[in-house]
Amino acid sequence: MASIIEIPSRHHEQRAADAKFSGCVFLPAAGYRNGTTVNNASSNGNYWSSTPNNANNAYNVNFNSGNLNPANNNNRNNGFSVRLVRQVERVLIPSIDDAYKRTTA
Repeated sequence: MASIIEIPSRHHEQRAADAKFSGCVFLPAAGYRNGTTVNNASSNGNYWSSTPNNANNAYNVNFNSGNLNPANNNNRNNGFSVRLVRQVERVLIPSIDDAYKRTTA
């Protein structure tokens, strides 16, 4: 039976909301799955890219509190996270942007 790890969702919801407001992408340190075991949850993040390296491997970003490896390369059988990301233009919200202009003018 697969393990279920509960992550304090309210904390992650607020971090995700802060990232969305600032135009950033929030990637929690979700760890990775190896069979039915979840490893390094809340200490490491492993996220697949859509770019294969060869028939068996693909690129991924890996990070923890001390390192960031944006071009990591691992076997596709590893259970890393996937985060859908698309580039969007900045959306202006008149009430917020106008308030900012008034406070900085």
